[in-house]
Amino acid sequence: MSPNRILGVVLLVVGCILLALSYQASQSLADQTTHFFTGNFRDRTTIMLISGAISIVAGLIALVVPGRGKLGYGGGVS
Repeated sequence: MSPNRILGVVLLVVGCILLALSYQASQSLADQTTHFFTGNFRDRTTIMLISGAISIVAGLIALVVPGRGKLGYGGGVS
């Protein structure tokens, strides 16, 4: 398995964990109260949500884009 694919899988897993944690945090009493009065979630929850989404997109890109081969170009030679 190429390092590019390993990185993609790791980023996907980290992104899913961050999204799950941000969803769980958004359901907390503190976040619900803040959301009720301001219409926004707390900064920590928002940062986890955005970084989880970015991590998932980066992981998908790392899995889809072919890695460099031994010759140093995108020819896919492994």
